[in-house]
Amino acid sequence: MIAMKAGTPIMAPSAGTVIDTPVTINVAANDTDPNGNLDPATLRESPEVIRQGVADTLASYGKGPGHVFNLGHGVTPDIDPDHVAALVDAVHELSPQYHD
Repeated sequence: MIAMKAGTPIMAPSAGTVIDTPVTINVAANDTDPNGNLDPATLRESPEVIRQGVADTLASYGKGPGHVFNLGHGVTPDIDPDHVAALVDAVHELSPQYHD
C-alpha cells in the first residue's frame, strides 16, 4: 500500500492485491481518500452481482470525503463492455450516499 499526497491524496494497493478495508483505513490515516478494490473477476458475473459487489465495496469503506473506485488490477480483454457499464452505473448511482 502506498499513501501519496499530490493535490487530492489517494491510497493505492499493489496491483492484484485484495486488502482488508478497515485495516487499510486505519493505516492510511484521515487525510487520504481510499482507492477502491473490487476484484476484477466480478466483471465476469451478472450485472446484478456486479452491482452488489460495488455496493459491498462502498459500504466497507463507509462515509468519508471521497473514494477513488477501481478494480484490483483492471479490465481484461474478455470482459463484456456492458458489464463495465454496469460497474460504472452502479458506482455513480450508489456512491453519493457515502460522501461527506
